[in-house]
Amino acid sequence: LALCHSATGDNATVRRRNRSDTPRSLPPADATDAADPLASNAFPTPTTAANRKEHETMTTHTEKDLLSKLHLKFTAIICGVAALILAVSFAYIAWSNQSQRIASMYVELNAALETVITKGPRDLDPPADGAKPPRIGDKKEVAWAFPIALYIARESDGDISAININRFSTAIVDDDTLQSILESTFFSSDDQGFLADEGLYYKKIVREDGSVCYAFADCIIVEDTANLNRSLIVVGIAIELLVLALAWAFSRWALRPVQRAWDSQQQFIADASHEMKTPLTVIMANASIALKKPQATIAEQSQWIEGIQDEAQNMEHLVLDMLALAQPENAVTKNAATEHVNMSEMAERASLQFEAVAFERGVMLKDDIDSNVIVAGEPAKLQRLIGTLVDNACKYAERDTSITVSLKTAGRCCVLSVHNWGCPIDPQDIPHVFDRFYRSDKSRDRSNNDGEHSFGLGLAIAQKIVQQHGGELSVTSSAEDGTTFTARLPRTEG
Repeated sequence: LALCHSATGDNATVRRRNRSDTPRSLPPADATDAADPLASNAFPTPTTAANRKEHETMTTHTEKDLLSKLHLKFTAIICGVAALILAVSFAYIAWSNQSQRIASMYVELNAALETVITKGPRDLDPPADGAKPPRIGDKKEVAWAFPIALYIARESDGDISAININRFSTAIVDDDTLQSILESTFFSSDDQGFLADEGLYYKKIVREDGSVCYAFADCIIVEDTANLNRSLIVVGIAIELLVLALAWAFSRWALRPVQRAWDSQQQFIADASHEMKTPLTVIMANASIALKKPQATIAEQSQWIEGIQDEAQNMEHLVLDMLALAQPENAVTKNAATEHVNMSEMAERASLQFEAVAFERGVMLKDDIDSNVIVAGEPAKLQRLIGTLVDNACKYAERDTSITVSLKTAGRCCVLSVHNWGCPIDPQDIPHVFDRFYRSDKSRDRSNNDGEHSFGLGLAIAQKIVQQHGGELSVTSSAEDGTTFTARLPRTEG
């Protein structure tokens, strides 16, 4: 519609310019102009070939840039979301592992203290030289899996002293470090905690005699997560690279419909522009010739006026067809005019209507129609579907052959098929038969052999009608079996 309005506006502008710039005393058009209005140079082509080529190049570059940016943005979003999920997941894993280690640490420390209190220390003397357990509290790596240092501390005259319970201890604490710990924790109400300066976790239990049992463990046991962190980093990088590759491939796959839609839109605009260009050129040429004879009567100018009227009607048909194609596929289900349609009666009526057309073209029209085949839909659109298929078969059938219109039921479907004999459709053209403005002969001529205008929209509209009614339209073509268009529609009970 925008193209129509734009073309109409340009047309009006050109007419106004010709009226003001062209003197009314010009001599009448020569014989060449009268014979062929399109041969007149009064209205040159609005755009040159170089301009069209430049426009197509700019459009292609714009399309590539747009799709490339969309591709990169899509990939970046997927990778960003994946990285965020991985970061949160791995942070939770590391935190959970740390929490479990700390909890296990306190459980072991408490169990060691309970053991000391239950059994009681039997040997409180320091271990002999050469038999000392590993030292902890200096943040150096320990040899044992889980060394624990157990002490009993007492307060006497303001002095706090502690003795290592070497029977149960698997580690010891440096004397200066131990004294500093006792001074800060002996009178504290906290029974467990972490000493950041010494790098020790501790737990204590106050005995009945006022002494305090201490259990210490090195923080290295809890914080030795370097291997886990390295594993998480390696796994995270590997997963992110995999996500990047998958996102890149997936985004290309996801953007294919966008690419096809873009290409289809560009092709549709180009084809629609071409189809409108011819009638507009004829209209402007006829108007130009008529304006060169301002003293002539309407009867004398009837040739050019009728030409303008014919081309305007052709443009009207083109616009109506384009509007039909613009309707959504579910338009029928939302339309109040939907009703039960007797396809059998419609097919018989179409066969009768096209008998004369087929006879003029030297073709015999036959039908094989089941009775009372009911379909839910819009009668006008279904009638147009049948008429389009039969008319298409008449146009391309060879003389002295036959066309068969068949309507059958197959399960819950209604099967309408139209068969004709003629030049088969090239296999490379079959996937594009239902494309808008497509012609298998690649010709841009809008007239068929009988001089009738054809915009290449009939089959596209037929497919749209079938899709709107929840069916499918297909075609088969070969030199041996002829050409058959088959429409399958959901059948309903009458």
